[in-house]
Amino acid sequence: MLDALDDVERGVRSNLEFRYVRGVERAHGLPEAGRQVRVVRSGRPCYLDNFYAEWLVGVELDGLVAHPPGERWRDFRRDNAGRPTGS
Repeated sequence: MLDALDDVERGVRSNLEFRYVRGVERAHGLPEAGRQVRVVRSGRPCYLDNFYAEWLVGVELDGLVAHPPGERWRDFRRDNAGRPTGS
């Protein structure tokens, strides 16, 4: 329980995010991401679930509770707004 509370203190906000931290990031020895990192896209603030600043990589975790199917296209647009352009 105390381990879970430590994760919440570091910014984990959902069961899906908790499972990512435990089952992916730590299980595979990845560096610890910044949690709920504020970024500005098109002049509007938003928060990335996980952000690996050294590599400029954000990992968004969209579960059905916080992101129901009716909001799917809004989420796609948000995620695509964060992708690099060019190349």
